[in-house]
Amino acid sequence: MATDELGIDDGWWDNTGEWNEANPDTVATIRDILGRSRDRAEAAPPRWFVRHGSAPSLESPGVVVLEEGAEIVVDVALPHDLPIGYHRLHPADRGPTTELIVSPLSLDGLGTRRWGVTAQLYSCRSTRSWGLGDFGDLARIGRWLASRGGSVIGINPLFDVLPAAPRQASPYSPSTRRHLDPIYSDIGPAPDHFEPSELLDRDATWAAKIAWLTDEYAASEQAQPDEPGSYAMFCTLAEHFGTGWREWPVELHDPDGDAVRGFAARHRERVAFWQYVQDRTDGQLQDVRSALASEGITLMGDLPVGVDSGGFDAWTYADSLARDMFVGAPPDPFSPHGQNWGLPPFDPWALRSIGFAPFVETIRGTLGRFGGLRIDHVMGLFRLFWIPEGAEPVDGAYVRYPADEMLDLLVLEATRAGAFVVGEDLGTVEAGVRETLTARGVAGTKVALFEDEPNNWPGHSLGTLTTHDLPTVEGAVSGSDAAGDPKIADRLLALTGRGPEAAPEDVLVAAHERLARSGSDLVLATMEDLVGSRLRVNLPGTIDSYPNWRIALPVAIDELDEHPVAERITGLLAAERPRINWGS
Repeated sequence: MATDELGIDDGWWDNTGEWNEANPDTVATIRDILGRSRDRAEAAPPRWFVRHGSAPSLESPGVVVLEEGAEIVVDVALPHDLPIGYHRLHPADRGPTTELIVSPLSLDGLGTRRWGVTAQLYSCRSTRSWGLGDFGDLARIGRWLASRGGSVIGINPLFDVLPAAPRQASPYSPSTRRHLDPIYSDIGPAPDHFEPSELLDRDATWAAKIAWLTDEYAASEQAQPDEPGSYAMFCTLAEHFGTGWREWPVELHDPDGDAVRGFAARHRERVAFWQYVQDRTDGQLQDVRSALASEGITLMGDLPVGVDSGGFDAWTYADSLARDMFVGAPPDPFSPHGQNWGLPPFDPWALRSIGFAPFVETIRGTLGRFGGLRIDHVMGLFRLFWIPEGAEPVDGAYVRYPADEMLDLLVLEATRAGAFVVGEDLGTVEAGVRETLTARGVAGTKVALFEDEPNNWPGHSLGTLTTHDLPTVEGAVSGSDAAGDPKIADRLLALTGRGPEAAPEDVLVAAHERLARSGSDLVLATMEDLVGSRLRVNLPGTIDSYPNWRIALPVAIDELDEHPVAERITGLLAAERPRINWGS
């Protein structure tokens, strides 16, 4: 495999060992995009990434201005004890000022022998929920988990989608990775018409909650902000037009333009409302996080690989994204036709030209809300598979990213936040990626349905039985899973040593016993498995033939204490991995 000077691979090895040539027309199109952005990057001010503890040589003396303002005179080398952070190096010869980024060598570990749960929060309803699980329900799950001896809750992405109907169901296609979805706001007990049902109705919940929040805001007599945030203006625009920004009048495509400011001035009251909603939502999650931290529960957030092309981040970061390109995955045995996720990729050269600001803002904002972070498709820090708009995945090509610099920034921001980081490194992973992540303290992911002996899983990893894209244990073993793949049931039977005549519940409990004894420092059981659900969360490759992201947990979470399967599984996890209060 060869990579050209712009970072485009000439092909790829799939996970069967077969070589695939990149489509030459696609390569030519990407070269045109990256060639223009490289010119901007080469004209940008210089930037120097340094690892804490090193003392690299200097070409000339100068002064380092630390982030907090202190000055250090430097001569032949940088001092080895420079604090981590974003500093400035001013050469004595009046050369260009260099941005000096000092990052830690690696992150701390996950904490030894911890366990917890993963929750699709929207599906985890209590008897008081407004159709979907909310932050009040998250607090209930946390208190229940603490009482059972667990210490980590991994949550689906909680980021906002376009404020329009129909609501986006997948949490992995958000409008933004910087702002929370108000649909998770806890606004008290639901009215009587929210009767539980197997399938979730996001549109009904959204309409009811926004109406309630509008009334609450009107009654609150909140002062209108002098300078509302750009996200509040975006929500007002999206609500007004009922679409993403690409379908607005062209004069509104510039977030800093006069047309947007004029619109905001004419709709000042609604802009203030959206500012109020965001502040309320963010504050509520912070309150829940603090309360659960006091009980020894860490919240682990989830960062999707990209954003909706019509959403807020694509609007404000338009100059940093590759237009008319989408991220996906090439064909492989798991997905024979490949995958197009419909998410526009960051242009790696454009990111360099502006000092990686969009990446840093995204990481910093997410880490500010959680004690841990799962990065979906973490291989995207190294390369992403670009597919031209309108093309098939087989016609895509891999584009390289500055992984060392992006990992430096990730490790720096996570260290400052006191958070651990887990990378979802499943699927086609090229040689050296996992080793690099491990060296920087980013934990890997082990899934029993894909891996061999759990006892051999490395300590610095997150261990699970399944994922949101795979069957539940009972769904696989019972043969009722929508994908109907008997090989998965065979793997579970082999894992547990049970025969095909075994009861699904017995296989479920035995599988969690193997998970509890695995080598991974952190193991998480899904809420679906804890209550013996046979319905998977998502069936990849489907849109209308399966209710992806819309299936409710079959048990109200305020009834978990009386659930016999949940009690058996959490009991054995707690016995194998006794509780230590690790903090938030």
